[in-house]
Amino acid sequence: GALPEAQTCTDVVTLLNALVACSGNPAALVDELSSAGVDDALTEIEPLFSSSPDLALQVDRYGAQKAKLAGVELAPPPPPPPPPGPPP
Repeated sequence: GALPEAQTCTDVVTLLNALVACSGNPAALVDELSSAGVDDALTEIEPLFSSSPDLALQVDRYGAQKAKLAGVELAPPPPPPPPPGPPP
C-alpha cells in the first residue's frame, strides 16, 4: 500500500486542485502557489509516486490545470476571421 506520507501528499494536492477549481481567479492562485514553493514541493515528492498512483494522478491534474491557466494567460485569443465579403 501507499506510504502514510504519500497519503498525506495526495490529500494536500487534492485540496490544491479543489481550491484552484473553485477559485474566482485560478490563474492568480496558481501563480501565488508557484511563488510559494509549491512547484518545488511537488518535485520533491515525486519519489512517492511509485507507491501511490493516486498521488501521481493528483499531481498530474494540478500540472494540467496549471498549464491550462498559463495558456489562458499567455496566449492572446486568435483574431476573429474576416467577415465574408464579395469576391474581389
